[in-house]
Parts: sequence; C-alpha cells; structure tokens
Amino acid sequence: MSTSLNVLRTALLAGATLMSLLITSCDSIIDASSIDVPIVVNISGDAVNPSIPSSNDACTDLTTQSAFSDNVARIRGGRVSDVTLRITDFTNPTFTSGTLRTQVFSRVSLTLQFDQQYGDTRVYTLGEFTNVSLADLMRQPRSLVLHGDANDAIGKMISQPKFCVTVNYGSLASGPASADYIRAALAMTLAFEARTL
Repeated sequence: MSTSLNVLRTALLAGATLMSLLITSCDSIIDASSIDVPIVVNISGDAVNPSIPSSNDACTDLTTQSAFSDNVARIRGGRVSDVTLRITDFTNPTFTSGTLRTQVFSRVSLTLQFDQQYGDTRVYTLGEFTNVSLADLMRQPRSLVLHGDANDAIGKMISQPKFCVTVNYGSLASGPASADYIRAALAMTLAFEARTL
C-alpha cells in the first residue's frame, strides 16, 4: 500500500513540476521585450564603360523602407544575416584572353560608407569573395563571406540610414578587361532588434 502511495506521490510531483515549467515558458514568451524586424535592402549598381579592375557605387536610404521607418524609434540594435551579389548584366566584354566562362576574379569585395552628412568617414568592409568565377556570379546570387565590419555598420544605420555600397571588382586571372556596361544586384538581409513596448 505504501509503495502505491509513493508512486502516486512521485507522479503528482512530476506532473506539478512539468506544469510549472510550461507556465514559466508561456510567461517568458508573453514577456518578451524585443522582436526581430527583418528587412531586405535591394540595391543595384551600374557602371558604363568600366575597365576591370574597377569599382562602382549603389546608394540607398533606409527611411524609404516602411519596415524600418515604422520601427526606427524602437530599434536598439541588429545584425547582418546575409549579403548577396549577382552580376545581372555584362554587355560586350573584352578580355585579355579566354572567354566569359573561363574568367576568375582574384577578389570581389563590398564596402559601405555612410552619407557624408553624418560625418562618419569610415569605410566598412561588408564581405568578399576570393577566386570567384565571373560565370558563377552571373548565374545566381552568391552569399559573401561576411566581415566583422558588417555588424558595426548595421549598428549605425539606426541614426545614419543613408549609405552607399561599393562593389570592388579585383583583377581577372587573365588580365585587364573592359565592357560597355555592367550591373550588379546587391541584397542585404538585416535583422533589427526592436522593443515591443
């Protein structure tokens, strides 16, 4: 008889503990003080008659994005979760040797600089590729290897929402090249942390 009571008592205690854990979990969800506000910033950068190596800029203003402007007063930080690059147009290229399919960039990097009105002259390196195929960059968007500067930059976007991203095309393995026109499509996936209250 006492063994049955002990088993019953143990079962009741386990049930009470489980109930307590469930209630605590629900309270922590209800009391969450912040949410992630995801924003994808799409920018395109164009260059006419570029010679490679080359650089071209693409600028944006986050206040034109409702997800940012609707939440900016509550944002208290954030992080960059992804930066992708795709070359969408490369018109009439001329290479030192080889074809478009055989070209390999020694390096392609993306840097960010805030509008001069903020007085922040630092150049932030977002990320880069090394030894990347031109054909691969034209086929589909590719994620860059992110640099530590990327999250430093997002921390400043709250008060400095206007910025330009520069695509820096390094040399091609075959030597210098030129084209009539090049366009790059950039996508930055940002996750801002906003207070719920």
